[in-house]
Amino acid sequence: MFKVDETPTFTRQVNVKVPKGDGHEEQPFKATFKAVDEDDFEGVQLGDAEQVKALLRKMLEGMEDLADAAGGAIPYSEVIREKMLKLPYVRLALIAAYYDGMTDHRSGN
Repeated sequence: MFKVDETPTFTRQVNVKVPKGDGHEEQPFKATFKAVDEDDFEGVQLGDAEQVKALLRKMLEGMEDLADAAGGAIPYSEVIREKMLKLPYVRLALIAAYYDGMTDHRSGN
């Protein structure tokens, strides 16, 4: 039996490829997402940073395993969310993790 849940949530690992030197360094964290209605995606251009940020604000319920440069834990807040959303490589990783979570896509399968 399918249970109708208007606002399911799920947590996934987000693998951020942070630009470093002549390559990237993968830095993971966990994000909890709220499944949003397809209408929220209507007209969103993935190349438009402000549209993507607005969509991610609707999706994000929280983030875990965040640290400052010295390795100290950073708790999730709206302030840290906004700092994270300013980084294009974080936005890209969040969108990828959301889609993977919605489709149950797993790397290597």
